[in-house]
Amino acid sequence: MAFAPVKLLSRRCRAASALLAALVLLSAPLCAEPEKAESRSLLLFPVNSHWMARPLADELTNELSKSLAAAGFAVTRCDPEAPLFRDNPPPGELPQEAVRSWYGVLAGADACLFGDLSESESELTLTAELTGVVSGEKAVLRESAPLEEDQDRAVARLAERVAAALTAEVWAQAGADEEGRRKGAAARYTLGREAQAEGDWVEASRHYEAAIAGDPQSSEYFAAAAEAVLHAFGDGDRALVRIRRAARLSPDVISYRLREGEIALIAGRPEAAEAAFRAAHAADPDDLRALEGLARTARAVGKFDESASYYRQVVDRIPELGDEPAALPRLLAGMRSEAVRLTGPREMLPQQLGLVYLSAGETLRGVRHLLAYHEAGDRPAYGEEEYRIASQGLDVESQMVARQAQIALSEYELRDATAEEAGDRLDLLHQRSDAVATLVERIAPPARWDAAHRYRVLAYQLLNQSNFEALLYVRTGDRDHYRRAEFWRKAYREALDQTRGLQTPARAFSAGS
Repeated sequence: MAFAPVKLLSRRCRAASALLAALVLLSAPLCAEPEKAESRSLLLFPVNSHWMARPLADELTNELSKSLAAAGFAVTRCDPEAPLFRDNPPPGELPQEAVRSWYGVLAGADACLFGDLSESESELTLTAELTGVVSGEKAVLRESAPLEEDQDRAVARLAERVAAALTAEVWAQAGADEEGRRKGAAARYTLGREAQAEGDWVEASRHYEAAIAGDPQSSEYFAAAAEAVLHAFGDGDRALVRIRRAARLSPDVISYRLREGEIALIAGRPEAAEAAFRAAHAADPDDLRALEGLARTARAVGKFDESASYYRQVVDRIPELGDEPAALPRLLAGMRSEAVRLTGPREMLPQQLGLVYLSAGETLRGVRHLLAYHEAGDRPAYGEEEYRIASQGLDVESQMVARQAQIALSEYELRDATAEEAGDRLDLLHQRSDAVATLVERIAPPARWDAAHRYRVLAYQLLNQSNFEALLYVRTGDRDHYRRAEFWRKAYREALDQTRGLQTPARAFSAGS
């Protein structure tokens, strides 16, 4: 479940009358701007106590709510049964302080107040802790009220003393003032980046949301939060809200508009995606990412010709694609996957083209491009969608080669082909199976498909060995080579079946990272 800071409305009691406010305004210089009021919103947790003093603790919680509101604080009470908290439990097992901080973010509060009530024969004492929601800084208060009067009066007096003790200095000590929130936001953003680097997107999301609460004018925080909520919870709609806010805060940063379009596509909102990509294209007509985004958006809504037209513009403006078939834009417009990008780093282009051709059934061209991509040495592991396209295309190629090799042998056995004709065909097929076996050895699969990939490597090697034995058979006439060719082909099919049993269908979405 994804979470978002929620701003709650609460009544503030003002001690100053309308007449006094008017007098203050009249006494100020006409040229002076009104001073901005410091935010003082507070999430009040139920007071803790010994079970015997539970009624007093509940009464004190009620009185604190009243006294704090009268002192000018916007108070939200943390009721575990309230929908805000009941429907948004903190993600995972979090320490108690993290829970309190997260609830503070949800409530849109600047600080949290929680305390413990103790009772003696002569007085009531509340030891309270004020914690800045964003900064995590603390200020400890200890206030007492005598029990000379009745308990109700003592509870009310204690609540008034606590409210009076929450001065501006104490508020700043807890990092709940504007400066403290801003500094805390920067620190939380750093923590979010660290969590993100470790792959803990849930923790990163929690820190980024807190950073937004501390500084809601930072487009960088909103952009980071968009990625975190997308990766942690797969919530495209909520990610779209955040990246859209980032784009509005920094309209000159075209990458935010582009990412807005990407996330809108993930969220299944092609109209919003088109608007974002058009805005990016208008801002920079030379940025091909916007054109490719428009092509993908048209493809998503079934506008094939429009998508192909946009892809044509992209292809025509990338020099490296000058030797590719004229049908490339139409192949791109017909893809069912979002894994391919022509506008990424240039060193990735051969891989992306290979995936296009494998997806379109042009396996020879696809294998050639992928081999060229892997010639540079070790490459990063494929994403799940990339690996799915590559593995399916390579499986098709290997099966095609296996069938044609079997046909070539059968024709030779039936004397429908000479040894020279069968040998030439099997030699070409051996080259194709060797290319597939070489390529699959160089591909690093997603971690969860490692076992399936190992069987796939084995399967392609078995097929390559089968084709080699078949070639030797037609050249030498030795039946042992024929027997081994049949044996290795059967083993290839069994290994490939094992691969498919281990590789489950991919359900990952592209994050455009």
